[in-house]
Amino acid sequence: MKNKLLKTLLIGSMINLSSSAVAGIINFNTAESDFTINELETNGFILKNTADGFGLLDANRGAPFATGHDSLITWTNTPNKTSGFTLETINDDLFSLQSFQPRSGYSDGSSAVTGITLEGILHDGSFISEDFSVDRKANLSDIWTNLVSVEFIAFGELNRTGWDSIRFETFVAPAVTVPEPSSFAIFSLSLLALTARKFKRK
Repeated sequence: MKNKLLKTLLIGSMINLSSSAVAGIINFNTAESDFTINELETNGFILKNTADGFGLLDANRGAPFATGHDSLITWTNTPNKTSGFTLETINDDLFSLQSFQPRSGYSDGSSAVTGITLEGILHDGSFISEDFSVDRKANLSDIWTNLVSVEFIAFGELNRTGWDSIRFETFVAPAVTVPEPSSFAIFSLSLLALTARKFKRK
């Protein structure tokens, strides 16, 4: 009886942690091009333009990507600027990134992409950054988790850059449920009663 009572009280006063994760991949398969958007919602994320241009490129248009399918394209028409976008979840969940596919743009009057950088903000407020090659699948290390937001940055004078196949996992930050003071009081009184009963028997 005593063990059963203690077990019930402990279960009732435990701190509960809960977390759920959703994995997926963002592909930009569109029926037509749209070069006027500033924000794009997809797969529970919002993508915000951080350059001169930001849009969805229909594969049928050909250049700048000979990939056979659609992509997100960013560009800058301003000298000494980068192109890119910021990625964050719509509902403030945390997320991790596993990989993405960058693509260099055309260079008729523009320059090719010289490098890719990701800059992220973690849940604890710390900042991380990592450089990647162009036209090659970028595999991310384990540091790219517990993210609040990530900025995708392409370098290159007047560059045009394509982005696709962003592999991610979103999850809810663990919710900590602390027992009410009354639960602690009941638990403490029960322990005292059990201790007193033990001494009384002796």
